[in-house]
Amino acid sequence: MSASSSTSSPAACAPPAPAGKRAAPPADACPLCAGHGTLSPLYATAKRRTSTLAQHLRPSLQATAGRATAAPAERAQLRRLIPVGADPDTDGSYVAVVPLKLRPLEEADFGRDFLAVLSQLTDVGTVSQAFFNERAQQLRDDPLSHMLVVEDLGRGRVCAAGTLVVEPKFIHQAGLAGHIEDVVVDTGLRRRGLGRLVVKKLQRLAREAGCYKVIVDCSEENVPFYTSCGFTRKEVCMALYFDRRPAAELPGGPLSLVPQARPVPAGHQLRFVRPEDYNSNFLALLSQLSAVGELPQPFFLDRLRSIERSKREYMVVIEALGSSPTKLVAAATLLVEYKFIHEAGKCGHIEDVVVDSSARGLGLGKIIIRRLVELAHEAGCYKVILDCSEKNVAFYNRCGFTQNEVCMAHYFDKK
Repeated sequence: MSASSSTSSPAACAPPAPAGKRAAPPADACPLCAGHGTLSPLYATAKRRTSTLAQHLRPSLQATAGRATAAPAERAQLRRLIPVGADPDTDGSYVAVVPLKLRPLEEADFGRDFLAVLSQLTDVGTVSQAFFNERAQQLRDDPLSHMLVVEDLGRGRVCAAGTLVVEPKFIHQAGLAGHIEDVVVDTGLRRRGLGRLVVKKLQRLAREAGCYKVIVDCSEENVPFYTSCGFTRKEVCMALYFDRRPAAELPGGPLSLVPQARPVPAGHQLRFVRPEDYNSNFLALLSQLSAVGELPQPFFLDRLRSIERSKREYMVVIEALGSSPTKLVAAATLLVEYKFIHEAGKCGHIEDVVVDSSARGLGLGKIIIRRLVELAHEAGCYKVILDCSEKNVAFYNRCGFTQNEVCMAHYFDKK
């Protein structure tokens, strides 16, 4: 996914100088890798007897093998990122400087094993280069999506990746929430700081975008890792998988709101949010879910227009007909995320589900959830996920969801 315009790609390590000819490094060069520039190098300790890592790094090791000389501060950083191996004269291990570049995804990554690395996370399926290029362009054109990769410049191969999806909301003064997705590191380079590098960069992108929080859904075994990155356990991630996608996927155009599941009770209407809902109780309804704050009408209208233009986010409400002024009794949001896994599939995120306190017990929550699930299926999603508190797990079980992972959250301090 494309990075925001305010984020520049870090410079790559320059190739090592020929033996016996030490090039003079620029003033801002890293002392461990002449000509490096702005990105601190990552280090790998490989034993010649450890075939997986040695094979992965062999092209880089051939050029840079040997014990690096560095100032004490840089040696401390090296030890913190990846423990330095034993003396090569005693057990055959060595320290190698591996030039890596953290940058946005680009079309050429199709030929740099990007999909092969993703397949270590989950099923990828068949993705043609033409479709890959189309999806990469689609993501690059979306200012609220950021897909990053780490490239091993010695091999010309992607070795880690991660995604940030920014979700515009109306709660928290029309704030933004970041979703970190699909973080993966190649098996030969795990536990060497690459995962942390990607996650920390995605966190910075979320902060720079103005997000008040960033969340990630992960397995129980990965909770300690994300805790070390500043996340805390927050909620339960629930998931609903579709058996198959619809025969004709909708590429992102308008979706129908004709109910196909449980009908809306008489005297109620299911529809999308409208500009005139600013003068209804829409914001007051959301305040029963979380803090909303002051929101001027021009900002409300601008945010709603940007959501409609994105064609990836759908805010649905249930209106009680015959009320004056208009009274909304339920609301929820569907965010559609574009991926490269599952044959470049889509994932639906259900967010900000709320039912007015005066209308609870009428089944409106189940109705609006089922309709958002249908919308996700119509949009071509292979699954729908949502995060909820422990006390609401039983309700979402009745809606067809099953407990899947742990939701972790990191909140940014207000400045």
